[in-house]
Amino acid sequence: PALGAQGLIFHIGTAKNQSHDDVLDKVVRAMKQVLENVPGHAQLIMENAAGSGQKIGTTAAEMGEIFHALKSPRVKVCIDTAHAFESGTIGEFTPANIKNFLDEWDSCVGVENIVALHTNDSKTPAGSHNDRHENIGEGYIGLKGFQNLAAEPRLHDKAWLLKSQASTTKGLTKRIWRY
Repeated sequence: PALGAQGLIFHIGTAKNQSHDDVLDKVVRAMKQVLENVPGHAQLIMENAAGSGQKIGTTAAEMGEIFHALKSPRVKVCIDTAHAFESGTIGEFTPANIKNFLDEWDSCVGVENIVALHTNDSKTPAGSHNDRHENIGEGYIGLKGFQNLAAEPRLHDKAWLLKSQASTTKGLTKRIWRY
């Protein structure tokens, strides 16, 4: 029986000594196969990567290549805040940097196709290419960065999925939304 899920958020994968074009072709073919073989309206939601090793899907442009090759309304995007920061696609979460970051995603996939944010801080600096999540307000993005992100109107209708230790989230929502 079907789960009735809205979609599946997933990482695209790693190139592992293959050319960029070969890997993107394989990714597109695999995703097309899933879309053809899974009936219904469940979405395939691609999550951006932190850029370590030969990860695929680090930039908006790379995600856009896959998105446009598939031409399916069932393909969507989830932006992981730590991955975006660690990949260096956004540095400090200032209003101007957030605007520029979202403008780029809008031009590559359309902001309307971003359906969720994996919301977490980063244990490592911007551009480190490490995948090290931290509790919100305790990492390099910082509480002010998340307040700036929460103030961005284009993100107000997105699902904000908190990836944090349950024992440390008391009062967190109130602190983030107090901007």
